[in-house]
Amino acid sequence: MVLRRIATLVTLVLSVSVASGLPVSPSHAVFSKLTFDGKLTLNGQPAAGQPIMVIAGPDLMTMAQCGRTTTDADGHYTMSVSSDHACIDDGNDGGPVTFIFTWHGQQVGRFTTHHNPNVGSFETIIQNLRIVIPNNIYDLDFLPIAITSFSPDEDEEQLVARRYYGTVTVRGAAPQGTVWVTVKIGNVTCGRARVHGGKFVLDITPDPDCASKRSDSGWERIDLVFLVNDRNTWRTTTHIKLDEPITLGKAKATPPFRADWLDF
Repeated sequence: MVLRRIATLVTLVLSVSVASGLPVSPSHAVFSKLTFDGKLTLNGQPAAGQPIMVIAGPDLMTMAQCGRTTTDADGHYTMSVSSDHACIDDGNDGGPVTFIFTWHGQQVGRFTTHHNPNVGSFETIIQNLRIVIPNNIYDLDFLPIAITSFSPDEDEEQLVARRYYGTVTVRGAAPQGTVWVTVKIGNVTCGRARVHGGKFVLDITPDPDCASKRSDSGWERIDLVFLVNDRNTWRTTTHIKLDEPITLGKAKATPPFRADWLDF
């Protein structure tokens, strides 16, 4: 299984492009050994003890982990990139390779370059990762609870299909009883999360039944229906393209859900 779980809106800032703030892709350079180095901040503060993963591969089913590390007390990380087949040019139709960076399964950025272990130079690429979490879902003690709230016995996925995070209130306060937020496409359940302290983090599963279909006219849009304890609460229309991994792992905020009809 390639994927799974967490919360947040994350913006990647690449220090290698200070002027524009945009990712830089050295399309003509070839690197035999890659190392990524930088800092991870959460709402402007160093994010200590946080996992960062980099994955790559030509498609969702063949993507593999190319590196993994944990930030230190100052939010700093250093990660060496593997020379496994999915992480080099030969495993990506001759290259270049698009490396996708994730934090708890959510995409935090990507970097495209050639990677050939047999030729080229050694290179350290500086990437500073900046996490911004709206909706007051910023407590790192809360996030592991949210990640495991639905399937605590499963391994965390490398990349989720889509992540939504938000709040639920009952008459202006956090619900006291057990409350679940579920998302469906038609009759198919595509994600479920328990509400903790009025907050939730919900991931869409990377399942073809929960994704856009491609036709001659392009990708179809899908309707996601959010339910609070099985009652329709919010609906949104979007694309989820499993054939395009660089579009996956994005995080979005829902509007606040008011469930005053709950009897707690």
